[in-house]
Order: sequence, then C-alpha cells, then structure tokens
Amino acid sequence: MDTRERLIQLKEESGYNWKAFAAYFDVPYRTIQDWYMGKRRIPEYLLRLMYYKMQMEKIVSKDDDTGSNNMTIAKGEGNQNYGKSDENR
Repeated sequence: MDTRERLIQLKEESGYNWKAFAAYFDVPYRTIQDWYMGKRRIPEYLLRLMYYKMQMEKIVSKDDDTGSNNMTIAKGEGNQNYGKSDENR
C-alpha cells in the first residue's frame, strides 16, 4: 500500500471529512488535496506521525499486536471531541 492509499485509509478511519482532517493536523487543506489527488507525495515520516498522533489521542488504534500499520477506529471513539478545548473533554 503506498502512502496515498494509507493517507486515505487514515482519513476514512478517523471519521473526519477532508477539511476537518486538515484542520486537526494544522496542515493546509490544499496540501491535503494535493496528497489525495496524487499531485504531491506525503512524506512517509509525516504519515507515521499523523497516525501516531491519532493513536495517542485514541482516534485510531492498531490491530492486535501484528505490528502492521493497519489503522482502525478505536471502539467508542471518534471525532466527538474535535474542536473542543481540553477543559471540556
């Protein structure tokens, strides 16, 4: 799976639309569009960091302990806290 496909998978499993996904990572929407359309390639390290951030915030989680980069939504989690301050979480 190439980085573009993994970006799409991460976005889909996050439950965010593309604008919210871009805002969540503070990446310009146009940059996200270019990655999605294949006009530019997302750096591998950045994709790993994005996945790590979402995993640490329990938006996505790894499958079991397979060591794969399969990304899945953590049960009971999602984007319900997106945009709220830390005080309201």
